[in-house]
Amino acid sequence: MRIARWFVGSWVSRIYLAVVAAVTTYVVASASIQTTQSGYTDSMPEIVLLPLSMPGVLLTLPMIMTTQGPWWLSLVVCVAIGALINAAAINVVASVLRRSRTRRTEAHSPAAEAIG
Repeated sequence: MRIARWFVGSWVSRIYLAVVAAVTTYVVASASIQTTQSGYTDSMPEIVLLPLSMPGVLLTLPMIMTTQGPWWLSLVVCVAIGALINAAAINVVASVLRRSRTRRTEAHSPAAEAIG
């Protein structure tokens, strides 16, 4: 349970992961439908998906060229891992901001002024 909090510990990271999942599902489904109907697609779904999870996906991009199988599977795995890395970073930033806000309110509380 503690590991899951790294990725979905704040509402910002939950919204981010939901947006990434929705956009990834839409892009992969539309590209697959277009490929099925016309035999090929001229769109490049990674142009939409990679910037969506950009800082984290840079660590996983070498995996795209090394995996065997359909292009969309390696792309989705890279985007998912990149999004999880970004969600963990969002949670770290949210935790630091929460701690600094708590320290600031404790420093300005009337009980702290009475002691000091």
